[in-house]
Amino acid sequence: MKTPWTTSDRIALPASIAASLACVLPVLYRGWVPFDEGWILEQATRTMRGDLPHRDFVDLWTGGWSFIHAGLFVVFGPSMAVMRTVILLAWLAGLVLVYRIVRRWAEPVLCAAAVVVTALWTLWAWQMPLLNWFYAPLALFAVAALLPHEGRSPQRGHVIAGVAAGVMFTLKLTGLFLLAAILLWCVRAAARDARAAMAARASRPARDSTTGFTSAASVASPRFDGRWLAVTACALYAVLSVRLVSGMAGAESALVLIGGPSLLLSIGLSVGLWRDGRIDGLTFSSLLLRRVAWVLVGFAIPLAVLLAPYAATHSLGDWYRGVFVTPLRRLTGVSFPPPWWRLAVKFAGPAVLLWGGVSRARWFDSTRIVWSAVGLGVVLGAAQALLPEGPAYLQVLLSGIPLAIVGTWCWTQWRSRSSTNTTGALSKADALGEQATADRASDVALLVAAAATAQLIQVPYATLNYLLASTPLLVVAGLAVAAGANRRAPVLFALAALGTAGALGARRIPVMNEELKISGDARVPSGDALWIPRADSMRYAQVTVEITRHLNGGGLYVFPMHSEFYYFTGTRNPTRQLTALLATDDDLDPVALVSRLRTAHTSVVVLFPAGSQEWPITWQRAQQALMDEFPCERRGQRWAHVRWRRAPNALTCGD
Repeated sequence: MKTPWTTSDRIALPASIAASLACVLPVLYRGWVPFDEGWILEQATRTMRGDLPHRDFVDLWTGGWSFIHAGLFVVFGPSMAVMRTVILLAWLAGLVLVYRIVRRWAEPVLCAAAVVVTALWTLWAWQMPLLNWFYAPLALFAVAALLPHEGRSPQRGHVIAGVAAGVMFTLKLTGLFLLAAILLWCVRAAARDARAAMAARASRPARDSTTGFTSAASVASPRFDGRWLAVTACALYAVLSVRLVSGMAGAESALVLIGGPSLLLSIGLSVGLWRDGRIDGLTFSSLLLRRVAWVLVGFAIPLAVLLAPYAATHSLGDWYRGVFVTPLRRLTGVSFPPPWWRLAVKFAGPAVLLWGGVSRARWFDSTRIVWSAVGLGVVLGAAQALLPEGPAYLQVLLSGIPLAIVGTWCWTQWRSRSSTNTTGALSKADALGEQATADRASDVALLVAAAATAQLIQVPYATLNYLLASTPLLVVAGLAVAAGANRRAPVLFALAALGTAGALGARRIPVMNEELKISGDARVPSGDALWIPRADSMRYAQVTVEITRHLNGGGLYVFPMHSEFYYFTGTRNPTRQLTALLATDDDLDPVALVSRLRTAHTSVVVLFPAGSQEWPITWQRAQQALMDEFPCERRGQRWAHVRWRRAPNALTCGD
C-alpha cells in the first residue's frame, strides 16, 4: 500500500523535525557520563591506531561501532562531540521513518504529533552516545522494508530487513533480537501465504487416484498441519527470551516488565495462527524457508564485511570468544528496580485512568479526550516529584507501557475471529476487503513484534535509558494497535497522554543515573565541543595536569575504571582490558599485571579507591600491587590518586 504524499505532508514532516531539533539541540552537547564515554573513546582510538577489537583489546560490543568511530576520528579527529553527532543523525532518520510508517493509517497532523512525542522520549530525555540509540532506527528501517509496497518484490524487502538486522548485530548483539522479530513475522506471513495457496487449490478441481476427483474441502484438509511448526517456533522464542531474562538480578521484575512483552507476543501469534485454521505443513515449510533464506542473505552481508579483517588475520576465534563468551560475565551483578508488585498500588491509579480514557474514547468529544489525556500526562509526569519512591515509580510505570501495548494486541488476537477464507467463495469486493484487513493485521503484528523484542535490549542492565531507546517502536506500535479500531479518538488520547507525560517527566529521568550531569557551563579538559559542569571540568583538568606532569614519556594505567583519562592525556591502556569489570582473575594477577606495566614502560597509575573495602579480593590485591610498584603520590588527593615511580637513584619521591 502506497500512501499519497500531499502538501500537508510536505509541511508536517519538516515542521515536526524542526520542533524536535529545537528540543534536542540545546541539550545534545551538554552533560556526560564519563565512565561510559571513556570506554567508547578508548575502543575507537585503539582501533584507529591499528588494534583489532577482541584480538588486541576487549571490546564491549561486537566490534562494528569501534570501526565506525575510528573512521570518523580519522576524518574529524577524536571527539566526544562527534559521537553525539552520529546518534543525532541516526535519531533524525528514525523520526522520518516514524512519520512514514504512521502515515500508512493516520493523517499528517497525527504523524507529526507522533514524531514530536518520539523526540520527547528519546534524545531530549537522554543524550548519551550509547549504542542502543541505533536499534530503533534500524528496526524501523527493517519494518519499512517488510511492509508491502507497490512495485517492490517481497524478496527485496526481506533482504533489506536482513541487512538492517545484520548492521545492528555488527554494532551490538542486540541485532539478534531484531532478527528474531523479523523471523517471527516471517512465520506469520508464511502461514498466511500457505492458507492463500490452499484457497487457490480449493477453487480448482483436483484429481484423486481413487475417485478421479476430489472436493475443495479435502484439498483444504492437509495431511500434516503446519500450525504445529508455527506454534513451536513461537514457543521456542518464548523459552529463549525467558531463559535470557531469568539470568538477570531482580528476575521477578525482569520477567514481568522485560520478558512479559515477548511472552505475550508469542501467545498472541500462536493464538492467531491456530485460530485461522489448518495449513498444509509442506507448503508452509517451503514458504517459510524461502523467506528466512532471503532474510539471512541480507543478514550475512554486513556480517561478512565485519569479519573480513578477522579472517585475513586468522583471528575469527578471538572475535567469537569476545562476542559470545566474554559477555556472559556481564550477566551477573546487574540491577533492576524494586519488585513490580510493591508498586502495583501506585501504578493502579494512572492505569485505571488510561483504561477508562481509551475504552470510553469513542463516546467522548475531542475536547474531553484531550483534557483527559492531559490529566493522565500530569499524573505520569509529576509522579517522581510527588512520591518518595519517585525514580523507581516512574521507571516501573514507563516499563509497563510495552507490556500494555503488546497485551492489548494479544487481547485483540484472542477476541477477533478468523478472517481467512479457505473455500474461495468470495465476491471480488469481499476478497479485496478481506485482503486489506489481512494486510492491516500483518502490519500491526510486525510492529508489535519489533516493539516487544526490543525490550530485550535491557538485558542485562535494566536502566531507563535502555527503555527509552525503544520508544520509537513503542510509539508506532501503540498507535497501530489503537488505530486498529478505526477510530481517531484512542489515537488522540494516546498521543496527548504520552506527549504531556514526556514534557513533564522526561527531564527528571536523568536523575536516575547519579553520574549523569545534564547541565554544563564549561568545556571538557580536552577542549572538545562538549559542555559539562564547571566542577567536573576543574576536577578533571587538575588530575590531567598531574598525570601529564609525571609521565616523562612513559605510559598511563587507570584502575579500576575511568578510561576517559587516556583520551585527555593522549595515552593508551597498556592492557587488553578497558576496565577491571571485564578482567578475569588471571588478568588481575598482581605479578602478571605489574610485569605488563613494566613491559609497556608505564610511569603513572591513577587509582580510584572509593569503596575499595567492598571490592573483590582480586581487585584489592591488584590495587596493593600497583601501590607498591608506584609508591609516589601527592598528599591530599581524595577522588583520583595519581601515583608514579621514584626516579632512578632517588631516595625520595620528590614532587
